[in-house]
Amino acid sequence: MDVRQIMLILTILVCFSTATSEATFEESLDEILERQRVENEFRIKKDYNEAYQMLVDTLKWHEGFRANPYYCLADVLTVGYGHAIKKGDKFNYPLSEQRADSLLREDLNAAIAFVEYSTDLEHTQLLAIAHFVYALGSGRFENSTLRELIANDLPIDREIVKWVHIRTKTGIIRSEHLVKSRRMELELYNLLET
Repeated sequence: MDVRQIMLILTILVCFSTATSEATFEESLDEILERQRVENEFRIKKDYNEAYQMLVDTLKWHEGFRANPYYCLADVLTVGYGHAIKKGDKFNYPLSEQRADSLLREDLNAAIAFVEYSTDLEHTQLLAIAHFVYALGSGRFENSTLRELIANDLPIDREIVKWVHIRTKTGIIRSEHLVKSRRMELELYNLLET
């Protein structure tokens, strides 16, 4: 039993000190605990939905909107808000912002599904690592020390901040964009611990 549950029980005892039947007291305690459980689930879901929208907004801001295909810094053919164009993708150009938003959400949802499949993460931790996978790819995450740390429930702080380099035509460079992204992911990942 944690401190909050003990405080809740003490509060209930004070409220019910004016003699109620034992059965009524048990039912009331169960009802209150159930209501708190539902409220907590609602808060977590609300936090998740807010964090999801924050990720979408952050990705839009970081990636910027491009209606026509371009090569990103890592030399990947890209369109919209950072959608990597795959073989077989067919789009009408210029791409609308609405279509770019849909592509971004499809890609982010695919990253979330991958992280759900390959880890036991939930809530904001799931979103933080899904953002990482969205940006760097599932293959890089799947074989990484980062995934091993997560699987063993170990701190990721020192590992995730290493993922800030991009291989370009001219060599490997440190990306300030990726530095900011890793910091944001780390803050989101550690949110549940506070």
